[in-house]
Amino acid sequence: MEYTKEFKERDELLGQLEARGLAIPDPTAALNFLTRVGYFRSGAYRYVFRRLLPPEKIDARLHQYRSDDYIAGASIEHVLKLEAFDFKLARVRQEGLLDFEVRLRAAMAHTLAAKNVAATRTSNSSRRAVATSSAEINPLANVQSSMRGPRPGGTRLSPAPKTKTSLSTTY
Repeated sequence: MEYTKEFKERDELLGQLEARGLAIPDPTAALNFLTRVGYFRSGAYRYVFRRLLPPEKIDARLHQYRSDDYIAGASIEHVLKLEAFDFKLARVRQEGLLDFEVRLRAAMAHTLAAKNVAATRTSNSSRRAVATSSAEINPLANVQSSMRGPRPGGTRLSPAPKTKTSLSTTY
């Protein structure tokens, strides 16, 4: 399949949106929005403001349920507000996920430490073999080492220690 759409500058794309019924009261803000977000990504926010096709024109095979024209009263301002809401929602979700991750790791570490999983009893003595690798002590060590980056409070995860993976140390 050959690509047939012709390249258009952002101001031409804004003109096309206006011709399809999307009000653009502030062309400068709309142009900044398209520059920041992009025309095709903005389509996800514009989609809900497009007219529904009549049932006889719907093509479920191609997933075409909406016209290229916009509903009466639709404005680029609505699109901007929807994108701002989506951005804020993503930030709240990300912050909640990071908080959950930290709390989960703290609870797991506390539970594992209470069960003393870093040490195992040997069968013929009361001495314990001590785990020497971070993977033996912490099953999430590989996950943690791949999760570098800023943490709440400006802290960073430290790299997983590079140690032998044997249980040779005893006391």
